[in-house]
Amino acid sequence: MLTKSYSYFTAVLLSTMIFALAGCGGTSTTQSGQGAISAKLVWNNKTVGKSVASAPVGVAKVRLAISGSGMTTIQHDFPAADGNGTLNYIPVGSGLTVSASGLDSSGTIIYEGSVGNVAVQSGMTTDVGTITMTAVTPALFTTAMISGKSFSYSDTMGQSGSPTFNTDGSYTDTNMSDTTNTGTWSINTSGQLVIDGTTTMTLGTNSGTVITAAGADPVNAPGLSFTVTFTAVAPTAAITGVWRSTNGPAFSYLALFADNTFMYGENDPTAPAGDNGVEVGTYTNDGTNITFTVTYDRNGPGQNSGIGEAGIPKVIDYTLSNNGNTITVAGGQLKLNRSVFSSTSLTGAWRSVNGAAFSYLILFNDSTVLYAENDLTVQSITENGLEVGTYTYDGANLTANLVYDDNLSIGGSGLGTIGTPGTISATLSNNGTTLTAAGQLVLTRTF
Repeated sequence: MLTKSYSYFTAVLLSTMIFALAGCGGTSTTQSGQGAISAKLVWNNKTVGKSVASAPVGVAKVRLAISGSGMTTIQHDFPAADGNGTLNYIPVGSGLTVSASGLDSSGTIIYEGSVGNVAVQSGMTTDVGTITMTAVTPALFTTAMISGKSFSYSDTMGQSGSPTFNTDGSYTDTNMSDTTNTGTWSINTSGQLVIDGTTTMTLGTNSGTVITAAGADPVNAPGLSFTVTFTAVAPTAAITGVWRSTNGPAFSYLALFADNTFMYGENDPTAPAGDNGVEVGTYTNDGTNITFTVTYDRNGPGQNSGIGEAGIPKVIDYTLSNNGNTITVAGGQLKLNRSVFSSTSLTGAWRSVNGAAFSYLILFNDSTVLYAENDLTVQSITENGLEVGTYTYDGANLTANLVYDDNLSIGGSGLGTIGTPGTISATLSNNGTTLTAAGQLVLTRTF
C-alpha cells in the first residue's frame, strides 16, 4: 500500500554562501526598470569566512525568491555546491522580501531565512546584507494523529486507497482496484510513520485534515522516493453501544457490541403474553440498515415481537441524530438514546459469553439494572431470560429490586424475584475492566 521515506538532516555549522540576484546577468543590469540584489547566507549563525563555501551537510540545493505586493514571485534553485547563482529579471520596487531556503535531496526545506523591506533600483545592485539560515525543526508523526482514523490517500506514483489505521497497530486498506490489504503500522523513534516494517513516511505538513509526507522503502525499493497525501475521512458515528427507551414499565434496551453481537430486551405492557423478553444474536451494519440474526429468542418467537425470529435474518433501517446519541429504527417506530458510562465505576455493560451460554449485566448511571442470561446447566429453560429493576451498591455488594422478571427463580437463578430484593457480592479488578459477581461469575466490561 503506502510506500517510501527519508530522514531529515540534522543542522551542522558551516560557512557562508554569497548569491547574486540580478537582472539580465551577473550582479548588474543594464535594462531599464530592472535591478540586482546580493545577499550573504549564514548557516547556523556562524560566519566562517567571506569567501564562497559549501552549504551544510544535507543541503542539496538553495532556493532564492523575491516577492512583494503587486509582483509575481521570482524564484530559482541553485545546486548548493555552486556557491553562487543569478536570478534574472527583477523588477524595480520597494518593500520586497528576499527569502532563501536550503532543500535536501527530496525537496524538503531543512533550512530557511529571509530579509524584508528590500528596495530594487534600476541599474543598481542592492546589498541586502546577511540572511541567517536557521535549521527547520522536522515535523513528526504522532500516534494520536492517525490512530483509530480513516483516510483517503494518493501518491506521486499514481497509487491511491482508503486506509484505516486501527488502534491495535494494524491497518486495512482498500486500494484503487478494490482490493483490501492488511498490515501493520507504527511510529518510530524518529517520528516517522512505518508501514509493514519497511516503508517509512516522514511528515511534511499537517493541516488537521490533510497530511503530506515523503516516503521511501530502502529495503524493497532502494532509491525510490515519493510524496503521499492523506485526507482524513470524517468518521461515521458508531452505532456500537447501549441504547434504551423507557416509559414507565415499558422499555426497550439494545446493546450493539463491537464484535457484531447484540442483546435486545423489551417489555411492552400492551403486547400479548410471551411477546416480551430477551433476544441475542449477531448483526451487520451497512450504514443505513442493520441486519440482525437472532440465535437466542425468549421474546415470543413466531409472533412478530422483538427483533425477529431465530435463524431468520431481519433487516431494520436506522438513522442517527443528536450528534450520534439518538438512534431511530424501523422507520421511526422506535427511538432510543445512547447510554454513557464511567470506565472507573461499577456502571457499564458487562458480559460473559461461552458458546451458547451468556450473561449480560448492564448497570446504568440512574441506578437501573438489566440482567440477561442463558445458563445451559439449569433445570428448566424458564430459569433463563431477562430481569430489569433498580440497584444499589455499597462498594462490596449489589442489591437489586426487580420490576420485570421472566427469569424464574428455580434453584436461585438470576438476580432475584420481584418484590424480594436480591443481594450479591460485586468486586472490580483489572483496573475496572473485570467484575466478579456472587464470587463465581466473571464478567468483562464492554462499555
